[in-house]
Amino acid sequence: HADDHALAFHDIAPQAPVHVLVIPKGRWCSAADFHAGASAEEIAGFWRAVALVARQLGLEATGYRILSNMGPDAGQE
Repeated sequence: HADDHALAFHDIAPQAPVHVLVIPKGRWCSAADFHAGASAEEIAGFWRAVALVARQLGLEATGYRILSNMGPDAGQE
């Protein structure tokens, strides 16, 4: 799944039955970096992509979690 502002793909080592990574396109090194430096359009586009992926995977009816690992202590790789 892709759009102008994000790329989404299934995790190669899933930690849940449905484990999809959605990352903003660009040279961002962390969530803090992205939210501090991205334009309003890029930030909105990223979150719209998250919602689109959830809808496409049929997750809206039952619900889903959104997690972000920020920094080495949180497991960001």
